[in-house]
Amino acid sequence: MTRALWTCRTARADAMVIATEWPTYRNLDWAALRTRVKRPVIKNGRRSLPRAEARNLGYLVERISDGGMEGRTRD
Repeated sequence: MTRALWTCRTARADAMVIATEWPTYRNLDWAALRTRVKRPVIKNGRRSLPRAEARNLGYLVERISDGGMEGRTRD
């Protein structure tokens, strides 16, 4: 388990920020993490996450790069 994942699971993180394309983070057990975070929010800086899977698990997935929200239209 990576230090970042351990911190998220034990500290009851408010949100997760993913700013890398490393497979370690792309392939996390999102269902297990969902039960350990305070709010199911993922800030996705690289657009490399399994967006549909995360949304199906109840996560709000937000892109960092352009300020938009994945899966929603912008005004």
